[in-house]
Order: sequence, then structure tokens, then C-alpha cells
Amino acid sequence: MKMVITLSLLLPSPDSHEAVLRFNAAPTGGYENDVGNKTTIRIINSQILANPKHRFNTSSLYKGVILVAWDPAPYTSDLLKAGILLMMTLCKEVHVYEYIPSLRQTDLCHYHEQYYDAACTLGAYHPLLYEKMLIQRMNTGSEQDLKRKGKVTLPGFSTVRCDP
Repeated sequence: MKMVITLSLLLPSPDSHEAVLRFNAAPTGGYENDVGNKTTIRIINSQILANPKHRFNTSSLYKGVILVAWDPAPYTSDLLKAGILLMMTLCKEVHVYEYIPSLRQTDLCHYHEQYYDAACTLGAYHPLLYEKMLIQRMNTGSEQDLKRKGKVTLPGFSTVRCDP
């Protein structure tokens, strides 16, 4: 099974993948050309559940998908890293878009919010820079995909041989 994690603006539509993971309240409406329509799994933090502005009980964002709740109480944990690891345990191959910024870097923190900060995409927060370097080293995809689309291809854990 191949899955895609959407993080930022995408060139190809992820709708052709078997499963698509989205984080928190990331919408698809109005962004279909960049991120597609499909959502299979949504990882949400406890603030989504508790904050009325996210309308957890009524919003269609949280209906008809697998929900994985995550509590960021230990602020040393990273939601994105948790999402990549989840998909690597489920899939033979995982495609992550714009975690490593492409050449079309926009400094947008999230594709659906008009908040610009180079630190979001360049990894100035906590050890994010080191996490991005690790993900880049694990990339089995092409350099061209990484530069043009910000696309990283990671092998899933089901492809790892553990026998001697």
C-alpha cells in the first residue's frame, strides 16, 4: 500500500494514492488543485478536540476518516514525525510532500493559512532541522522530485528485512 502525507502545496494530486494522511484541521475545500480531496487518516491533537472553533463534533473534516488523537502535552513530541512514523508502519512506501521545501518555497507555515515565516519551512523550531536532514537522507526518490515538488519517498517498515 502506498500513502501520502500532505504538508504543503502539492503539484500532483494525492487522490490517486490508496490513503492520504492530513494533520489537525488542514482543509481540502478550496485547495483541491494543490492537495486533492481525499483524506483517509487525520491525526489531530487534543487542542482540536477541546477548542470550540474547530467544531470537532460537527465539522465534516472529522467525519468518515480514521482519527488518531495525539496529545502534545510533552512539548518535546512532534506531530509530523508521529504521522510519518504511523504511515511507515502501515505502508510499503510513503510519499511526503514539502516537508523538505521544494524550489518553490513560499515561507507559508501551512497551505491553508496566510501566515508567513521562513522558520516554518526551514526548520528553525526545536530539532526540526535535524529531523528534516534525516528524512532527506532516508529519501529513496529522485533528487528532481525533491527539488521540483518537495517530494520525499520513504520506505515503509514492511520493506525492512529483519532476519539474519
